[in-house]
Amino acid sequence: MSHDTSKWLAIPRPNPWSELRLICFPYAGGTTATYVPWRDSLPQQVELVAVQPPGRGNRLSEPSYRCPDALVADLYPLLKAYLDQPYVVFGHSMGARLGYALLRKIQHEGDALPVRFIVSASPAPDTVRDEDINQGSDKEFVDYFKKLGGTPVEVLESAELMAFYLPRLRADLTLAGTYFPPPVTQFETELSLLAGRLDQQVSMDELLAWRHFFRFGGIVEEFAGGHMFIETARDSVLSSLNQMLHESLAMLACDGFDNTRTL
Repeated sequence: MSHDTSKWLAIPRPNPWSELRLICFPYAGGTTATYVPWRDSLPQQVELVAVQPPGRGNRLSEPSYRCPDALVADLYPLLKAYLDQPYVVFGHSMGARLGYALLRKIQHEGDALPVRFIVSASPAPDTVRDEDINQGSDKEFVDYFKKLGGTPVEVLESAELMAFYLPRLRADLTLAGTYFPPPVTQFETELSLLAGRLDQQVSMDELLAWRHFFRFGGIVEEFAGGHMFIETARDSVLSSLNQMLHESLAMLACDGFDNTRTL
């Protein structure tokens, strides 16, 4: 796998004076294109860092990962330089699972955890489902992504394009469905949960189960739309996100902008 930082990380507006970083992970089939436009709406003290794993966007020619821990093992040496100040991790759907794998790695390395972890439209990492869409036929798989939204219909209905994209989407669902047991000790990081009111893919119980992994927080905020509300309710998501970021900045100001919390 490539270890080129410019491929892995998109930083649309570098800010050497930032007080907080926002590190974002994409959903299955998603790219940094979801997050890069956020740069114009975030607080000026926040620097955006969007992660671009292989198999998407400008990295389509690279083989996709199927194991979150392997992905994070290659990402971490590059991302570590951006963990030198307080940061927030955000992940939508598959992205939340990747964010969780990152937290496991950070904890293992003994580095400072994020001040906040934001889970958007994702079942908890120990969720086990009876049905595995990855075991279905190509048609069932494509129909599943049509219901999810987020992937252009013209792509899903093109046999030629799907011959290219299907292995990458299947790899992403393998990442998204990886089982992680609850941590022996809960993460001492603020947890925030985002949900789509009409989400048919993630139940409220599955989302709330993230609380077992974290010691603090876990309040749920709901948005209009289904599983891909991050795209369809973008303005509302950004408004809520900015409130969380301002809360984190205020908490850090009280702590003297230390990257660790005194509890």
